[in-house]
Amino acid sequence: MVAFRCKNYNLGCIVVVASFIPVLAFGKSTPQKYLYQRCSALRTARGYSFPSDSISVLHGKNWTECCAACGDIAGCATWTWHENGCWLHKSPKDIPATACGDGSICVSGDNGVTPLPPTPSSPSPPVPAGKDALLLLPSMNHLQFHADNIGAIIHFNMQTMVPSCDRHCCKTWDPSVFNPEELDTDQWLEAISSFGGKYAILVVDHFSGFSPYPTAQHNYSVARSNWLNGQGDVVKDFVASCAKYDVRPGFYYSVHENWYANVSSFNTSDPALQGWFQDLALAQLAEIQDYFPVENVSQVWFDAGIKQSNETFLGQMNEWIDNFTQTSNATCHSCENMPSASAVHWMGNENANMGYPAWYSNTATCTHSSGIDPTRAPIVNGSSAATRWCAPHCDAVLREHIWFWKKDPPPPKDAEALVRQYLSSVGRGCNMVMDLQPAPNGSLVPADVAAYHSWGMALDALFSTTTRVASIAGSPPAMTLQWAPDRSGAIPLSYGAVEVMENLSLGQTVQEFMIEYRLTATQAWRRLDLYDINGKVNTSFTVGRRRIQLFKVSPNVTVDRFRITILQHVNATKVQQETGQILPRPTGTLPCISEVSVYSWQSLSPTAVGFDPKVLLPI
Repeated sequence: MVAFRCKNYNLGCIVVVASFIPVLAFGKSTPQKYLYQRCSALRTARGYSFPSDSISVLHGKNWTECCAACGDIAGCATWTWHENGCWLHKSPKDIPATACGDGSICVSGDNGVTPLPPTPSSPSPPVPAGKDALLLLPSMNHLQFHADNIGAIIHFNMQTMVPSCDRHCCKTWDPSVFNPEELDTDQWLEAISSFGGKYAILVVDHFSGFSPYPTAQHNYSVARSNWLNGQGDVVKDFVASCAKYDVRPGFYYSVHENWYANVSSFNTSDPALQGWFQDLALAQLAEIQDYFPVENVSQVWFDAGIKQSNETFLGQMNEWIDNFTQTSNATCHSCENMPSASAVHWMGNENANMGYPAWYSNTATCTHSSGIDPTRAPIVNGSSAATRWCAPHCDAVLREHIWFWKKDPPPPKDAEALVRQYLSSVGRGCNMVMDLQPAPNGSLVPADVAAYHSWGMALDALFSTTTRVASIAGSPPAMTLQWAPDRSGAIPLSYGAVEVMENLSLGQTVQEFMIEYRLTATQAWRRLDLYDINGKVNTSFTVGRRRIQLFKVSPNVTVDRFRITILQHVNATKVQQETGQILPRPTGTLPCISEVSVYSWQSLSPTAVGFDPKVLLPI
């Protein structure tokens, strides 16, 4: 490993260059020979003429290829890049500062030329070191949420039985309408497991007010239905199936709308009944929590939040959330105004399209959200200099755009569309939740089951140990990691994906990074251009739990080494725990990449994936 500090080159960061090698032994790092400036914005109008010792002028390349070409061509000592041209020079040149538009650097050595881009104009600038600089640390509940990575939300309630009504009916039906004669919660959980889901959230109440369990609080429940002679219990069956498939259960409950109680926008139509409804909600939450195993609940999700005006009720809800989440290790969705919650917030759209950079630290009310429209460029989510850990949640539907089962629905998304949504959510550090919509009989329709399985098959093929050609892993705390190779020998590189993971127990610190590979034949280093699923190149902003980006190398190359460089990271002198306690930051803990994997897809067949993986590449 080579590590050095950028001192006087206007980079303002600690650069860590870490090598991970797909061979049996680590190579010896190369001593630096020269330190040069790169001029990506060189202008002849500034009075600088190119030296007479130029050995070639190459057009049509970018600055990365220009720098790599200098490492490949014998006799090249320095290079300059000017708009659409590359100049290679025979001797070291001190490029005048007036000619440069950025002040970035290139390090030349025996192994070729390694480009180090300038400090990016990131939307999230570094947190300056100082007595007030804080780095937030997540709760154990948050760490489990990030580790879960992907799960499902199951919409199955009275709206399923009355498919003409979803969100705006504002009425009740005879409980006998609820009659799922073929209820199969095992099938639900098997489908969730097929695409790697680690948690499942059951919609216990979504506006209708109907209880899919025998509540003691009112008569609008399964106890008054014909299903199993009033002895059925969806919640009980769901929790049992979660245990069978080792999936963490959670539930969704609405205090925003309740048609049974005539509640709209958090308040009853008759103000005199507001207290009755609030007592009802607290009593039902106490009933529901008794179904769930202690210390293994994934999440409680309050649709649209808890925004009643009664301060006493808000205090009671915060106390319930505090007690429930502390004993169950659960996060709380849409609980931004609940100070005791390990908060999770909706990121702004239902297309699993996470904005980036994506910071888990946010405002005290988790309001710094992207809310991006898929037709527009995503904007920053969260901030590196914020006050509360508030993890984003990316939701998506299998069929556009319905949450509850509908008669004659649009077709389910295919594997390619679902993988794309995985890459725009999980691939940008967001926890993804996929919808399940059982039919009125209580089972998923065959087409949905097939879609979930094909999605899981594609993910397994794309991100398997078979396609992984190189990886690194380290134990925290780690500024320097010792990384072992996956396999011996040189690796052919064409196209695939790079996955980077951060050790979040030490906070989220990485602001920007790059990956490089070393050519086996020439030992020259080249930057691996990384593409987001939206097509933008080198958007390597933030890592968080997981950052997945695509690459394509043309023409194909053979490589024997990779390395990752942290270009920017959060600097702080203190850490703030979830409890609010502020402590000195342990030395040597920033930044901390816990794992990097390179996946090669050139040998994958469309049959194995379900589609040609090349179609994911935006180039």
